[in-house]
Amino acid sequence: MPTAIPRIEEQSWGHMEWLADHASHPGVRASLAKMVLNGKEASPRHRHDTCAEILHVLTGAVTLHVDGEDPKPLVAGATAVVPPYKSHWLSNASAAQADVMIAYSSGNRDYVDLSAA
Repeated sequence: MPTAIPRIEEQSWGHMEWLADHASHPGVRASLAKMVLNGKEASPRHRHDTCAEILHVLTGAVTLHVDGEDPKPLVAGATAVVPPYKSHWLSNASAAQADVMIAYSSGNRDYVDLSAA
């Protein structure tokens, strides 16, 4: 399978570095991205209806917020799974950026923005 240059999606809270997904590797059945979450920022509340999301904290510390559950602090080395249909977001209370590796169980994952809801 050919390699691809990661594509960067800049956001107000940091950025997503897409390493592999259907756009870069047509036909792949999973997605892999590195999220950089700037200090004192949070990603938008959202959900994925077509896949689970696996988060692994590489550096820093974040809090995973999943609707209906208590917030889960995650530090470097910690891993968490968000099942499909569960709305969630990450927050970073520290001034330092956090790096999170994220895997999705679909190469063509959906994203439902719930930040205005």
